[in-house]
Amino acid sequence: MLLAACGSSTSTPDASHADAQSADAGPQPQGDVPHHDIAVNEVSPQNGVDWIEFVNRGAVTVDLSGWFVTNAADRLDHYYEFPAGTTLAAGAYLIVYADHAAPVAGEHHAPFKLGAADGAFVLSHDGLIVDSVLWISNGLGAGETFQRIPDHEGVFWPAPPTQAAANPAVLP
Repeated sequence: MLLAACGSSTSTPDASHADAQSADAGPQPQGDVPHHDIAVNEVSPQNGVDWIEFVNRGAVTVDLSGWFVTNAADRLDHYYEFPAGTTLAAGAYLIVYADHAAPVAGEHHAPFKLGAADGAFVLSHDGLIVDSVLWISNGLGAGETFQRIPDHEGVFWPAPPTQAAANPAVLP
């Protein structure tokens, strides 16, 4: 019964199958395109200091007071709440360091670190997930981050970091 549902045991993947990949297929995109003005734009899970970059894709400033960042939506001890008065101007970037560090004036430090297979979520003040990305960084090279390419719009690709600046318009 299982063989009938999955195909014959003699079939092998080839280029005609949409999900077939060779072992050296190179980097693959991760995540989905954003659907909200506030979006995860870049993540750095393996470069010494973990961080998540957010971008305001909209035309007006957004008040992030009471919004949350987490890497595990099911773990309350992994939430960082943006303090009152936190705003993100149109087109601007905001960095949250995932490093367990104590708060520093003008910086945002979350009570978690990012792993090789992890995620980043931003939730509105009412607890709804506004944007997120899940990744497996086995395709991430030394010194690379996952970032939306093109900037603000695309899916996530490995590329050299562009912390708090525009990501490439095309794959490097």
